[in-house]
Amino acid sequence: ELKEEILGGLQIRISLAQGRLSASLIAKSRESERLLLLRLPELREQLRERGMRVARLEVIRQSREP
Repeated sequence: ELKEEILGGLQIRISLAQGRLSASLIAKSRESERLLLLRLPELREQLRERGMRVARLEVIRQSREP
């Protein structure tokens, strides 16, 4: 479950190619990035349990610099 008051802004980019899922979770804060990174292995496992083939799953912190 994702809660905005905990994660703040979050952008998710998902693609599916040749039956394999790639996803980028783009966090707007260091705290959001940290929390997502902690839960990334669990998310990967949950996707696999649901039959998804995961090619790439990453967390990126959105830079506020130009």
